[in-house]
Amino acid sequence: MALPLLVGQGGVENKERPDPIRRCFQAAYPAAADSLTPIKTENNPGLVIDDGLIKSRSQLFDRPDLQDTLHWPYPVKRNIEPPPEGADPGRIRHLGFLKLLYGADRTVVREQLVDVQWLPGLSKRVIQFNGRHGAAAALQSVSNELAKLPRRFHTYILKTNGTFNWRYIKGTKRLSAHAFAIAIDLDIRHTDYWRWARDTQGRFKFRNRIPIEIVEIFEKYGFVWGGRWWHFDTMHFEYRPEFFTPECVVQP
Repeated sequence: MALPLLVGQGGVENKERPDPIRRCFQAAYPAAADSLTPIKTENNPGLVIDDGLIKSRSQLFDRPDLQDTLHWPYPVKRNIEPPPEGADPGRIRHLGFLKLLYGADRTVVREQLVDVQWLPGLSKRVIQFNGRHGAAAALQSVSNELAKLPRRFHTYILKTNGTFNWRYIKGTKRLSAHAFAIAIDLDIRHTDYWRWARDTQGRFKFRNRIPIEIVEIFEKYGFVWGGRWWHFDTMHFEYRPEFFTPECVVQP
């Protein structure tokens, strides 16, 4: 049974913010639009658009409301450059919403998996992705276009490093996007990750080897790229159509 969506702290509607945010997610996930109906009762277990709280960075990740997931606008660019310090657009996830969309546990998510033909014409590989809300269809479109890239790009894409994996993000108690089968990692041999780049004081600088041509294809079909994050993870692409939907007016 779909959860209704609360609007405002304690179920009190916030006239300034919730309606645009709700419309954003209804447009990005039209098949879930009926689950995004606002209510005004205080004792309801529904998802929260705006809890009215000012949060620290850690609280944004650990206890987000739905609008917190849009805290940083996603920078679709023609170039690749170091992300602004502290900005991780698309890295905040509302786990309640993802469970509503894609499945509440490992078994349910597994039941939603469908086959994606990876690089048709170049490979006979089949990978699995969540079939709900356009995720697998979007990845198939990505795969079809990647297969048309010139040969020099093949080394980055012929092998992948996984899609569905019910697990927690390293160092946290938060489920990974891979747990919902809406993320794919490219070949680890050609990618960079902020944890691997840290010096003895924990500092790190942006690194990337993934060509912009590959990034643009993923973004065209609604995938955010971990290379746009300050905490960069350049192998990682995640289906998040809300960051590319015109109705989503994103404000930090």
